[in-house]
Amino acid sequence: MLTPEDKQPEVGAPSSAVPVEVADVRKNVPTDAGLALKASGVPQQKTPRKNTDKRRRKARGTSPTQEKATPAMQSPEVASVPAAASAHALPTAGPSRQEAGVSSSTSPVTADSSPGDSPQTDPHSASQTHLFCILCRKLLHHQLKKDVDACDNFTAYVCGQWQPRKIFSPLSDSVLSDMAFSWRKIFKAVLERGTSILPAGRKVAAMFNSCLTQAEAHVDVLKEFMRARGLLWWEYSGRKPPLQILFDLSFNWNVDLWFKVRILPNTAQGPQRRLSITRSPLIPLWSRVFNLIPRDKFATVYKALYQLFWINRRLPTHKEAMSVYSTQGVILRRLLESTRSSQSPAFFPLVALANHTSLATPKYMENIINRALQFDPPFNQDDLLVLSDSTLLDAVLTVIRDFGDYAVLQHFTWFFMQTYAALAGPRDVLRTVHGSSEKAKEIWPRYCAVNTEGSYKLMVAALSAVALFTAEERWRIDSYLKIVQQAAAKRTQAAQWLDEETKKVAAEKLLSVRTFLWPSEKYLTNEGVEEAYKDFPENGTSFVRLWIDSRQSGRRTVGSEAYFEEQRLTSSVSLPYAEYVHMLNAVKLAVGAMRPPLYYPRGTKAMLYGGLGYFFARQLTRAVDDEGVKVDPQGRVLSSWVSEASRPAFEKRLRGCLAQNESVFPEVPALEVAYAAFREDVDHAQDRLSPELSEEQVFFIATCSTSCTKTAAGNAFSGQCNKAVMNFAPFAQAFGCAPGSRMNPEKKCSFFD
Repeated sequence: MLTPEDKQPEVGAPSSAVPVEVADVRKNVPTDAGLALKASGVPQQKTPRKNTDKRRRKARGTSPTQEKATPAMQSPEVASVPAAASAHALPTAGPSRQEAGVSSSTSPVTADSSPGDSPQTDPHSASQTHLFCILCRKLLHHQLKKDVDACDNFTAYVCGQWQPRKIFSPLSDSVLSDMAFSWRKIFKAVLERGTSILPAGRKVAAMFNSCLTQAEAHVDVLKEFMRARGLLWWEYSGRKPPLQILFDLSFNWNVDLWFKVRILPNTAQGPQRRLSITRSPLIPLWSRVFNLIPRDKFATVYKALYQLFWINRRLPTHKEAMSVYSTQGVILRRLLESTRSSQSPAFFPLVALANHTSLATPKYMENIINRALQFDPPFNQDDLLVLSDSTLLDAVLTVIRDFGDYAVLQHFTWFFMQTYAALAGPRDVLRTVHGSSEKAKEIWPRYCAVNTEGSYKLMVAALSAVALFTAEERWRIDSYLKIVQQAAAKRTQAAQWLDEETKKVAAEKLLSVRTFLWPSEKYLTNEGVEEAYKDFPENGTSFVRLWIDSRQSGRRTVGSEAYFEEQRLTSSVSLPYAEYVHMLNAVKLAVGAMRPPLYYPRGTKAMLYGGLGYFFARQLTRAVDDEGVKVDPQGRVLSSWVSEASRPAFEKRLRGCLAQNESVFPEVPALEVAYAAFREDVDHAQDRLSPELSEEQVFFIATCSTSCTKTAAGNAFSGQCNKAVMNFAPFAQAFGCAPGSRMNPEKKCSFFD
């Protein structure tokens, strides 16, 4: 079989494919990983706290002494990378900052600052903790729009002053996209620090440096790759249907243009293989990039890039170029509309495809899958398709039907060129696309980062984990997430409208949700990383050759333990930073999400549970949503595990309360769970973040601060803040909202209560 039984999961993480136009255009290198503190390059002497918080250790089932300590970081070359920090961190060996001769400095708070931009010194000293609180207070108050009544529009109150950081504009349109862009800025420094701890990281570092130093263009290498994949610019033989090309690019090369295709691990529930097809999370970004290209400039860029690759060919006419422009605009709008709608996951044997689309027969799809993916033994109609949305395949097939194979091929050939043409020669292509050597030089490292990570996702995750977080810090974050998970089970068990049988199943499922944030301990060792990547290239004649060879090496790992380990991890260079996978009953979180404003290691409990806790709970509670009830705790697909007695109440709470039959998931139950975890774990004796705000108010502000966005597309991953708080009585109490006000309606829609 292709997939060994019970190997590590899971659905593929987002592709690293980012269009050339998406490369960062920022001026300042942020230092916002971890606590976003500047490291000196030597370990710091820290004073352990006496209070060890027994609740978290009980929840986790382990103690810090059982964790393997992160090796001391000695390299002075990584001083620009933030050190992992925590108010509770264990002491590490090494000189103090004074002994190391490192001076301290602070940065002023501005409208474009974040707590991570402050190059603090010893993060555990009382003065630095005080400075951190000052930074948080100033930024918190700067973001709030005080002339808006929180009880009328809480989203506007929290986000009214928020703007994308100038260094990320105009491509970033949300708080979460700001976080993803900032991660690419620190990628090089993270690799340097991580490789000083895990020397096996030399391969990914070599690939990244190859991209940075490639002087000559190697156009013929990329053209050969495109020809083999069926991507022919203004040529079309009809030998490969567009759907087959998309499947091949996604599964074999991690090039996820319209969707992602990955294989899930086998389970004890049956021999069927499970092919996951999920929406591409980059479609909102593609659409934003397209809208930023002036119509009168498109043909110029299009023809210039064509000429760079096909020197002796006739250039496309202006009419031909604008035809591609128009087609791309319509297709992107179609695909974007599908990403904005609420998802309804589906899992079914291929033979039942007719229940989900009339545009392809099971036999046709079977042939497409086997030609593109080359499974051994071949994929058959008894094997399962796992769709992130039941309408996904139909939407893709509809676009192909409406535009025809030739027009669609031209569209995603250009799509591919925008994203990957710079592999052949970053300097020349980026200069051609952006019009200046200065802009190309600025964008170059960020482009290298996203295209390097796509070949070494597991290795990059391991390097990031050990570079930015101690073993104690990783354990602590896991413990906080476990408290949220336990709070969800307790809320379920306390729900009076559920019968005991359904409560038992729901609580069992919530407690059995697996959270994938860090690589397994095996892959946080040099030996584990070395073994996983032993057959990957050490070097190559060019960056594009390394890119192709490393992707081929990755394809050969399909079905291995390392393959499934990598697939269960989420990229930090692109969104989404969190997702729940129904068929695996698992939540995936990005390492890059463990930064402000989602996670403040020295923040108050209100900041912790309002930020990371709520962010996690939005995915966790999907285990019991209308699709979650179709998969039991053992992974078996059912019509529903909700009993007949509780089903009417479940349906009423799910879609029978909000306007237009909107589901209360995930925001409403997530807020109920995160708040319960906050109330259980809150230290009433701790200092308040701000004398002007209670910790209850800070909790709700933190909850909504990551939902700030400037566009509807940006809201795809951010959630609806008002929907959550207006249906939650403790919010109205915290802000003193009068009964009947917009944020305190008489009728509230709850889930667990």
